[in-house]
Amino acid sequence: MVREYARYRDTGINRRIARGYGTLIESHAAPLDIRLSCPATLIDHAGPRVRVTTPQGDISARAAIIATPPGVIANETLRFSPALAEKREAANALPLGVADKMFLRVDDAADLPEETRLYGATDRVETGSYTLRPFGRPMVDGYFGGEFARTIEREGDGAFAAFAIEQIATVLGSDMRKRLTPIAESGWARDPWSLGSYSYGNPGAEKARAALAAPVNERLFFAGEHCSPRDFSTAHGAYRSGITAARQAVKVLQALKA
Repeated sequence: MVREYARYRDTGINRRIARGYGTLIESHAAPLDIRLSCPATLIDHAGPRVRVTTPQGDISARAAIIATPPGVIANETLRFSPALAEKREAANALPLGVADKMFLRVDDAADLPEETRLYGATDRVETGSYTLRPFGRPMVDGYFGGEFARTIEREGDGAFAAFAIEQIATVLGSDMRKRLTPIAESGWARDPWSLGSYSYGNPGAEKARAALAAPVNERLFFAGEHCSPRDFSTAHGAYRSGITAARQAVKVLQALKA
């Protein structure tokens, strides 16, 4: 774990995006043909072209970039033919932790300080941490991590909000209960296409990341924060690994044309 911490490259910058990650990703990917509700379940790389099986039909290509969480490879929600035992072994060595977010609307929020961190409790791990009025908006965002977040997820939709409202009311006064209204919350561990939030460094993680990132027969290329040697567990690590995989694929395809 100490070695993993030493490998991690901290940029020193960790900021919210005012309009949200979703808006950023949507605008960045605007020129692309994006298909939602179309999960790939099989990547057949036995023939002259890669064939990807989806509920909306097969896709044929000379190469493919696979950017799925390691758990989806480990449990074979996404399968490969021929099988890639080394990829599955590496994916099993990179479990995902859980980090969930929750948002509440606040009525009459002017009496709350802007951009202020509030800890629900400091004497136990079964707690949330909250930001009051992020960007000055009349809302609270909450953060829950680890096994506690996984436990709350099991209670179903709305469990984070219910916990947060009670905890905030305990700290700021019972009047807060009627001023807080749930907006949204995540549930990454329950999401079958994610199975967690981001990878963490068990012993041997460096080797597993390298194994997952390695191209297969110059046809399959892999990306995701779990493939990053130093920027793992971050959105920018996932982005940079995607750029690396794309460059690898373009180089191979250009060589085929030469």
